[in-house]
Formats: sequence, C-alpha cells, structure tokens
Amino acid sequence: MNDANCIQAQQFAFSSPYRYLSYYHILVCTISSTSIVLIVKMQKNVFPFHRNVKIILGIHLFYCFLQSSGYVAVHVADLIRLNRNHDNPCDYLLPTAYVFNFREVPVIGIYGEIVSLACISVERTCASLLEQYEKRKMSLFLTLLCVGQFLLVIGLFYVFLAVDVDWNSFVAAFNVRTESGAWKFKLIVYFGTILEIGSIVAFHVILYINKKRRDRLRCNAQQFACLSARFQITENVNAMNLLLPAIWMHFLVVSATGTALMFYDQLSDEKDKVATSTFTDATNIISFYPIFVAIFMFAKYSKARHNLFRKVADPALTVQPQKNEGDVHFAYLNTFIMEKPKGKGRYSSLKYLCCC
Repeated sequence: MNDANCIQAQQFAFSSPYRYLSYYHILVCTISSTSIVLIVKMQKNVFPFHRNVKIILGIHLFYCFLQSSGYVAVHVADLIRLNRNHDNPCDYLLPTAYVFNFREVPVIGIYGEIVSLACISVERTCASLLEQYEKRKMSLFLTLLCVGQFLLVIGLFYVFLAVDVDWNSFVAAFNVRTESGAWKFKLIVYFGTILEIGSIVAFHVILYINKKRRDRLRCNAQQFACLSARFQITENVNAMNLLLPAIWMHFLVVSATGTALMFYDQLSDEKDKVATSTFTDATNIISFYPIFVAIFMFAKYSKARHNLFRKVADPALTVQPQKNEGDVHFAYLNTFIMEKPKGKGRYSSLKYLCCC
C-alpha cells in the first residue's frame, strides 16, 4: 500500500471539522427524509394529478429519499471507520469497491431526480398535445419512461464510470473521484446541467401554452368535450405551478454545489484529500432540496397545510383533495357518463342507458 495514502487516511481520523460536517450532514439528511414524507402528504391534498404524473412524481420522490438516506449511510459508515483506533495508519484505508458502491447510491439519487423531472416534462408535453389524455392510461409510454430513466442513471454510473475503476485498490477518502477519471465526472455534470436546463425551459413553455389555451377556452355544462379539454388544461397548469418552483430549487442547489467544486478544483491542491473532502462536504447543499420544497408547499398551499394539521390531530380523519374548476367539471362528467348510480333505482347514466 502507498504510505502517503495511509497517512492521509489517518489524517481523516484526526480531522475535527471533517467529523463535525459528517454529523451535520446526517442531521440535515434526516430532516430531508422527513420533509419527503410531508411533501407526499401535502401533495395528496393539493391536486389530484393524472395517474402517470403521480407515478413519475413518486419515482422522483423515491430518488430524493435515496439521496438523503444514501448520504446518511455514507457518513455513518465513514464515522464508524474514523472512530476506530488503529496503530497502523493503513488500517484506516477503505477498499475501492466498497466506497464506490456506497458513494454512488446518493449520487444516483441526485441524477435520478434530474432525469425524473425531465420525464415529467415529456409526460406533460404529451398531456398537452394528445386529446382526452386524462382518460388514457398510456401504460406502454409510462413503462418506457420509467425503465428508460432507470437504465440511463444506472448506465451512467455503473457502466460509464466503473470501467476504469481499480477495484483492487484502497482509498483514503470516502469517494472514488480520481485524476484520471475527473473528465468523466465533469462530463456527467455537464450532461445533468443541460438536461435540467432543458426541463426548466420545457416546464415554462408547457405552462405558457396551457394558460393561453385556458384563457381562450369557454365552456358551459352541456359541452362535455370542451369541459374535458378544460380539465386537462387545468391539470397541466396545476402540475406546472407545483413543479416549476421545485425544479428551480433543484437546479439552484445542484448548480451552487457544482460551481463551488469547479472553483475549488482550480485553486486547491488535489493531493490534500482531507481539505478537499472537507470543502466538498461543506459546500454540498443538495440535501436541502426536499426541505426547501416542503417549506414552499407548506407556505403556499394553505388548505393543504390546514388539512395536514387536521390529519395529525385526528389520524382517522379522511381529508378530501383540494378542488378546482377543472376537477369539478370532470367529476361531473365522470359521474354523469361513466359511473353506475348507487341504490336499486333505474339506471340513469349514459353508460347504462346506452348498454355500454
């Protein structure tokens, strides 16, 4: 083993700032995981989205939880290593395979968030272009989006990055970023940035187009096709109003972290692993993303906030989702045309009058 690596590994064990930052990240990531639960609870009380966007949004929140819990696991594992006393400095070294597989979990969560937001922009584009989208399941389309984003994220880190990794080596820091593979990390950062900027542009375009269509659309209670179209437009507007602040928050925290790292790479001594890792942890604010989104939803959607408080006070209480004009129209259409009336009276809905 390299004596320089052994000495650096021992320096990590005696670095108080590095230890304190690990405790800090464990606390922040724990709060972040709790915020994800609050987001799920509040989203149910805000807008009843289409099944497809609900599933992709659920995958996005899963990636958020993967990122937060992954960082907790990384810092806990690193603290366990550093809290053990060893006479031989080389005993503080970690196998590269162990570090790579551990460290890639939160990183996969971060890029999974980016890709899932891009998938939502694709899904909402289809919802804006296809007529009567709200009545379609689009199962094949949804499956391709979900499987495609998973394969893309896994392929980036377990194929593209893992090819040149020396699996038999040992490392001092709890990351596997090396000088020889730095260009790959930068390429992946550029890819994620471009993808997220594209998603932001798509979200703004979708919101603009649907607001214009909604302003031009005039319906009355007898125009079923018009009311159905208005429902879909309203759902698109509601989804963008909720997700646009979220994607901007994600872009800002990722960009702030990435920019700090790029500046530090130009100014720092790459051989000082302790200083590099300490700075990396200090500037990593990505875990604040779910916390910021939860605060935003908590502040903006008062009805969802009140319903959440009522649900906490009375767990047996069933809280109905917030209604809006499009939801009311579509509920009316669904009841009148498709649903079977309750009771033993004669059927009066069109579905049963027409023997469908």
